[in-house]
Amino acid sequence: MNRRAIVVGLGSIGQRHARLLKEFGLTIATVSLRPDVGEFSSVADAVRSYPDALLVIASETARHMSDLRAARLAGHRGWAVVEKPLAINCDDLQYPAPTDDVYVAYNLRFSPPVMALRAALANRNETALAVRMHVGQHLDSWRPGSDTAAGYSAHAARGGGVLRDLSHELDLSNWLWGRTTGVCALGGRRAAVTVDSDDCWTILMKTVAGTDVALSLNYLDRPATRYIHVNTARSTYQADLVRGTLTIDGEIRHVPGDRDASYRAMWSSILASMDEDVPAAACSFSEGAEIVTLIADCENSARGQLWVKR
Repeated sequence: MNRRAIVVGLGSIGQRHARLLKEFGLTIATVSLRPDVGEFSSVADAVRSYPDALLVIASETARHMSDLRAARLAGHRGWAVVEKPLAINCDDLQYPAPTDDVYVAYNLRFSPPVMALRAALANRNETALAVRMHVGQHLDSWRPGSDTAAGYSAHAARGGGVLRDLSHELDLSNWLWGRTTGVCALGGRRAAVTVDSDDCWTILMKTVAGTDVALSLNYLDRPATRYIHVNTARSTYQADLVRGTLTIDGEIRHVPGDRDASYRAMWSSILASMDEDVPAAACSFSEGAEIVTLIADCENSARGQLWVKR
């Protein structure tokens, strides 16, 4: 594998990816639109210098696919990892095949509590019947010291909004319980925390395996909360991603990890797949595209006040 990576976008998440990839021994080239910040000012220039490098797209959501397309048009021949969500909407998903060398950075698949929950259900041979998933964090606390209204999350046109920012839960639902076959949703801008993007959603889903999933997500919770509550025929599970615990029938098990744990595990899986040319457990391009269509279905459901079959 080429031991160089190009990181596009140097916000907090781009800086995190760059720092962790350095831990894995990669040399980092950076791309930023901000003057005097990145080594390159355009994706194309970086790719022309390093066409075989691992490409990491960590720009604003609205630019994910355009940056990826620009890299391919400039001759990029390496693997690519795109921050979540893959695209701002379904129309933006147009991308030349093949796509088996593109991953989407839904790192919470690798969160220690999520991995412990998945392993426990498999080891005990239990099937989820009903699931409640909740995530919330007040947007003002996301990036301390910065102007909330200036960030992309507060602006719909830039790909902000809680449905896209916290779409990890949509990916986790598909990954853990199976593809969503129907959805009903209510959501939008309920408070003044954003400029014009959505800040609160309540979503009901049915999976191909017959699991009922209730999901709530918001930019409002103080303090931050994130958990997955699962009922099977025999047991009750709760994975708390903030506290780092897995509770099974009231018995608490600690599965802690630092803030980098899920990202580090994701990168370990992706880099190993690149070295060995085998699929990683990370979110694939097609799985990421499915989340973009699921987001669109949630929005269509809310607008039409209807159940959307998928």
